[in-house]
Amino acid sequence: MNNDVNQHIRQICLNLLTRSELSRTLLVRKLSDRGYTSDDVLDIVDELVEQGLQSDQRYTEQYIAMRARKGFGPERIRLELEQRGIEPVAAQSAVAALHWNDNIASVYKKKYKQSSVSDWSEYTKRMRFLHYRGFTTEQINQLMQSLEQHNNFQHTEESGY
Repeated sequence: MNNDVNQHIRQICLNLLTRSELSRTLLVRKLSDRGYTSDDVLDIVDELVEQGLQSDQRYTEQYIAMRARKGFGPERIRLELEQRGIEPVAAQSAVAALHWNDNIASVYKKKYKQSSVSDWSEYTKRMRFLHYRGFTTEQINQLMQSLEQHNNFQHTEESGY
């Protein structure tokens, strides 16, 4: 491969990285979408990694912060990171480093405001919503127990819980 092509690929990489942080896998994928083979691209991407211009760790931190602000939980974010080429162990340890209790509480309050739960159907619906957003069963149960203790749930004989 000639030097002009290398320079062109490098310039494309830098342009992509200045717009947003990308994982190594996403960067290679974007370049292959433009018609470059992985063999042409890998050496250049490796150089960018060595120079600190591309970092999977930096990408992971930014991605987690962005998705957490949007109200997603650790399990969903972990899966999304793995889909974006982040190693499963690195993704798991990165999401485990955050304190998710405040996040799940704010997601719940934003969605349900101050309304209380009057029946089992509504209770499970809310739990499914939080599960869909990527929070673990343990986190959801802790939140629900905390809400019960703070009387945000109406306990009636018909409620079923």
